[in-house]
Parts: sequence; C-alpha cells; structure tokens
Amino acid sequence: MGADRTKFPSSSRARAELFSWRGGVCHITGRKIGPGEKWDVEHIVAKSLFHEQDKHKADHWDNLAPALVQPHRGPGGKTASDRAKLSKSDRVRLKHLGLWKPKTPVRGSKKHPLGEKKKADGSTVLRSEDGNGKMR
Repeated sequence: MGADRTKFPSSSRARAELFSWRGGVCHITGRKIGPGEKWDVEHIVAKSLFHEQDKHKADHWDNLAPALVQPHRGPGGKTASDRAKLSKSDRVRLKHLGLWKPKTPVRGSKKHPLGEKKKADGSTVLRSEDGNGKMR
C-alpha cells in the first residue's frame, strides 16, 4: 500500500485498498463485510461538521471507512439520523448567531396572533384589549 493517504481518490482500486486497510469491517455495525455484500465508502465524521477551511480533511483516508448499504442508507439508517442531528445543530448554531427565526411566533410575544400580556397581578389580557398596545 504505497498510496498517498491524503485525499481519497474515487476509483475501484482505491475502494478495494480502503476496504483491506480497514480490515473489511463495517464502520457502523462492526461486522465483517462478506463477499458480494454491497457497501459504501462512509465518512466517519460527516463532511458538514467540518469548518469551511477544513473541508479538504473530510475526504482524508483517516476519515473514511467501509459501511454496509443497509445500515448506512436504509430506512432509519445512519445517514437519515445524521441528517436529523445535523439539522438540529445547524438550527442551534444559527439561533446562537441570531440568524434563525422560528417558523411560528412564540406564544405571548407581540407577533403572536393571540399575543397575551401578563399583568402584575398574574392575570393575562390580550394585547389589543389592555389599552396600552396598538389595535390590530
């Protein structure tokens, strides 16, 4: 294996070399991949988790491993659960930066259709009824 272990080339020879380098074991299940079983080259750490300046490291040999197709792409597979986790982390990051807005206004806020205002005595009134807010 005299290949350069930097960026992974997308050839069948490179796939075979990665397979033998990783011992032919599925990265997700930990099971030995048998002859004739379909498998993919899987990113151990998802590409989208790399910062923009480190995207080239996502395709490094150390971040790639063979994965059986079913647990990787199948229903409820790793790819689907990764997408859900990545979407959540993206929303949290955007919210932290002040760039994400919820799809519906928060109940009790001025922008909510039933914008309620809590009074000092604990009672609530609609903002349009309290006399201090603007009428809709």
